[in-house]
Amino acid sequence: MQRKKQSGKHKLAHAVLAAIRLICLLLILLSSSLAKATDFGFTPGHVYGIWLNINQALIAFLQHSSLNSEQTALITALQPDEFTGKQPKDVYQQVEQVKRHLESIFERPAISYRPAWIDHYHTLQNTHPDSSIHPSSVFILSSQLLRVLVAEYINATQSRQPISAFYMDREISNQSPSDVFAQVDLFKRRLLQYQQFLAKEKHSERVYSEGQ
Repeated sequence: MQRKKQSGKHKLAHAVLAAIRLICLLLILLSSSLAKATDFGFTPGHVYGIWLNINQALIAFLQHSSLNSEQTALITALQPDEFTGKQPKDVYQQVEQVKRHLESIFERPAISYRPAWIDHYHTLQNTHPDSSIHPSSVFILSSQLLRVLVAEYINATQSRQPISAFYMDREISNQSPSDVFAQVDLFKRRLLQYQQFLAKEKHSERVYSEGQ
């Protein structure tokens, strides 16, 4: 009876070890291909389209912000610069910078939730930053920034204005990572200009209140 129990334990132990070996083998195989597996097929044209939406959402938000019409017009008039030779990793890094500015200005996290596989995917990006970053990763992060802007727009308009225009499915043909980078850079310059105007406004209010 004891021999049968021991035999059963040995079989169970061998089965567990076999399962562990199989899992380790799968992880090794997947680690090299996870970047491809999480590429949802988005192109620079898709990413360019979402950044058109993000810039549109910012302009719409500014029209309901505390800025005056002249300040809003100055920000709206900013145009994209021309860039060449940019890769998806360059765009991703620029979007990460914009994310930090956005979170600082609006005091809310850009990424409220993301599946666990994205954390593993980001680990791969740190390990292989040149090969594993592609338009899909940029699109995923960009969609989180759009969510923050739309939330601010809803607050500014007290939920009285439609938001469907900010979620238009756009795929602009013949766009390169450099073109996308230009749209992200345009948004960054607009956002920083908005931040400067806000700082001047707060300074003026402080001076006025101290003079009372």
